[in-house]
Amino acid sequence: MLKLQLLGSLDLVDAGRDLAPVLRRPKSVALLAYLAAARPRGFHRRDSLLSLFWPELDQPHARNALRQAVHSLREGVGAGAVIGRGEEELGIDRQRLWCDVAQFEQDLDLGNARSAIALYRGEFLHGFHVSGANEFEPWLDQERKYLTKRALVATLELSKQDEATGNYVAALGWARRGVEIGPYDESALRRLLRLLDHIGRRADAVREYEEFADRLALDLEVTPSPETRSLMEAIRARVEPQVFVSAGMLNSTPTDGGSQGAAAAVNTARASARVRNVFSRSLGVFQALLARVSASIRSIQRTKNAASSAERTGSSPTRT
Repeated sequence: MLKLQLLGSLDLVDAGRDLAPVLRRPKSVALLAYLAAARPRGFHRRDSLLSLFWPELDQPHARNALRQAVHSLREGVGAGAVIGRGEEELGIDRQRLWCDVAQFEQDLDLGNARSAIALYRGEFLHGFHVSGANEFEPWLDQERKYLTKRALVATLELSKQDEATGNYVAALGWARRGVEIGPYDESALRRLLRLLDHIGRRADAVREYEEFADRLALDLEVTPSPETRSLMEAIRARVEPQVFVSAGMLNSTPTDGGSQGAAAAVNTARASARVRNVFSRSLGVFQALLARVSASIRSIQRTKNAASSAERTGSSPTRT
């Protein structure tokens, strides 16, 4: 059976056959992916496929392009994989072609979240692009968001289920998986932070938050929401500074002022630890600020470079 993997990097495999030539035809692959993954599942009218993949062509030329794409697919993956219903509809024979997206959604709908998440290797058609199909791109972006959201919701629900049974190791693992799936999703981060806080790993929670804040600053040039910042401040307040006291201090006796000396040493150690903790917090804030400033500088530099390039070519700069 053919296996079409669309979650993560695109792959098409069939035992004993080299399908690399099929993958080198982006528009044909995009058509196959759409027929296999688009909702509702089943057959799709040719007219809708024409407007999706060949909007720039008139009807006769677009229909000819569709016929050629279908022919190349049947030649590459087998005549029975892409099927028609009458003259105006096309679909996939799911007895011949298995698609991870369809299986992923079926598993979720049946309550098999663990099996579904095992299929989720990354965002839908990660890194895939097809030229000359402007209407396909919005559909692709919409599907990426939809499938990522379903995976994220399922992962966080699994984390809650394991937490409810006291399996904090598994709950933490699912929470981390949620952050991997949604690296900018604050609900996933907050679930991870609360679990780390609950099991006493607050220093890890601080580190996870700071890495998340850096990602937002560098990639999106935004800061975490007030809700997330408030949670982090509450966790930081519970991070107890470590106090290091020598055995001599603990073993000292009341003679010659030993207990007073030990108490003073402990107080000094605590004060030093508090200073270190405050410095660590300030350093984290400074690093996040520095990341945002660096991101802004890069954005300004890109704009300047675009303007310089436009001046050399004699055209106006455009934003990408």
